[in-house]
Amino acid sequence: MDVAAPLGGRLPTVYRGASVRVASVAAPILWVSSAEGLDRIAIQVPCESPTGTVPISLTFNGQSIAGQVSVFETNPGIVETADWESTDAQRRSGVVIRQDGSYVSASNPALSGETVTGIFTGLGATIEPRITGATGTGQMVPRERVVVGVANQGVPVESVTYAPGRVGVYLVRFTIEGVTATGSVPYAVAVRDGNGNLVFGNSSILDIR
Repeated sequence: MDVAAPLGGRLPTVYRGASVRVASVAAPILWVSSAEGLDRIAIQVPCESPTGTVPISLTFNGQSIAGQVSVFETNPGIVETADWESTDAQRRSGVVIRQDGSYVSASNPALSGETVTGIFTGLGATIEPRITGATGTGQMVPRERVVVGVANQGVPVESVTYAPGRVGVYLVRFTIEGVTATGSVPYAVAVRDGNGNLVFGNSSILDIR
């Protein structure tokens, strides 16, 4: 994998001879990869892209291909990591930071009543607009739009921000309040769209005690 830009700054729209346009807008490139006979390119969908089915094109060294892609107002996702402490090679858990700065894991579970920070993507527009290709500056998302579930129940969301120094990443502070279950419990996220409907992201797990 070849990363297009270091942390901070602004992502390029042309990298290693490749460029992508979404609805005629140049898309910032996060990374390109060539492995096992497959070429991949990761982009940020431009913040100004319209929703619905829009055209997309890829140009590489002067040759182009075109297609269509679906763009949504919001498409939430929990950022996950492999749990190297588990004997289950398929076990993945949400990336969550405790108050002391350590990461939640099976051997370092969050505590009931603790306020932690989850890492997410796809939470949608911010109050102060995001800028395509630019790293976040802590722009806020209305917290009432975001729902976090722990052990199959909603928990209080304290704040939602577009992560400083990152592109397409959100930080959600939430309190594990009223949760009596312990161990590896279900962990979920949803966002209310412009019509007030809940759009759910991927399910994950969170270790608590």
